[in-house]
Amino acid sequence: MENSTNWHVLYVEFGHEQKVFNELLEKNLDCFLPMVFSVRQWKGREIKLPAPLYPRYIFVNIKSKADFHIALSIDSECSFLRFGDQYGRVSKNEIAQLKFMVAMNSVEDVQTNIQLPHVGNKLPIERRIIC
Repeated sequence: MENSTNWHVLYVEFGHEQKVFNELLEKNLDCFLPMVFSVRQWKGREIKLPAPLYPRYIFVNIKSKADFHIALSIDSECSFLRFGDQYGRVSKNEIAQLKFMVAMNSVEDVQTNIQLPHVGNKLPIERRIIC
């Protein structure tokens, strides 16, 4: 692993995102868990529940080899996302954009998928946010 500051992707057990995030904070690591609200029906009424934007993923800013090993020492099963011999990285700009998006309290029911639109496809606009 290179000795430079980069945001890396930590893969954790399903449902353990908040627990691992809190443990990383206790160990003084710079980390980010993007949370959004999901609207659910329960007993005839709508409730908003917080949920990770990317289930099973936490972003950790690794500044040294020690930070790398501290993040892996968390009690839950954790591993860094890898592509061959390269660790998955996220740019500072992308982290800033995610932080901006989840900071808006009006964002809810965000869905992520792997299908990308093709040039010329017509896409519906489901909600406009005017700042």
